Amino acid sequence: MMESQADRGGASLTEPARAAYGAWLSPLSAADVALAAIRLSQTMYGPDGKTLYWLEGRPQEGGRQVLVRLDEHGQVREINPAPLNVRTRAHEYGGGAFTVGLYQGRETVFFSNFADQRLYRQVLGENSEPVAVTSAGRMRYSDLVLDQNRGRLLLVVEDHTGIDDSLLPEIGEMAVEPINYLASVEPGASGDAEAMMLTCGYDFFAFPRLSHDGKRLAYMAWKHPNMPWDESVLFTARSRSGRLSGQSSQGGRRYRCFHLSAPVGPGRHPVLRQ
Repeated sequence: MMESQADRGGASLTEPARAAYGAWLSPLSAADVALAAIRLSQTMYGPDGKTLYWLEGRPQEGGRQVLVRLDEHGQVREINPAPLNVRTRAHEYGGGAFTVGLYQGRETVFFSNFADQRLYRQVLGENSEPVAVTSAGRMRYSDLVLDQNRGRLLLVVEDHTGIDDSLLPEIGEMAVEPINYLASVEPGASGDAEAMMLTCGYDFFAFPRLSHDGKRLAYMAWKHPNMPWDESVLFTARSRSGRLSGQSSQGGRRYRCFHLSAPVGPGRHPVLRQ
């Protein structure tokens, strides 16, 4: 509340009302401040190297994440229609919820929807609508990569099948956790695709990245009790249809840990520039 007084010249002056710390009344609410804070994340170029994609987290839509496309002519387009929300719950904090590339000769977006955690495919064109790729279930998908040479999606799968979330994180002394693994998915399916496991054996997987020629795959993995910045393993493998071969860690010996401090994704690793 403001109080007004007349000064010596007859003009009106205002004095701020005094209030205890935290009790001062403001015309701006926390909701007003939050509505102005659109969150931008996961920038990515399209297959032409000129079109830019990114995610916008919009508070005015309940935090829904909208995939936005900016072409070389400056035209902006929203991709996923409401209520679809481009977000994954894999590892709970998500990451890599969409990818874009040429599929069957057409620019296509693949993304995870927050509500049902299914993968969707959307061909970019007039009046295009998203189509579910994976079946409904207890799977979560992240770190999507389109393998154009083999017409498949490579991704991280977090399988919650058979787990009662109300019992997490443990039952007695037995830890109850989902299973994580690298997998491939048929991107042309219509709501019935199942993830095909490529490799497993670690508590967490992340950052699958293909070499430019598509012949080699790099990815990272780690185990409890480590966080990824404490100790991670960087693997490379030859990528073949339906499987990985010649898998090895990049620590100088096969199947031995490569200790990384503050690791990042393997996109710049020399093995992917060969």
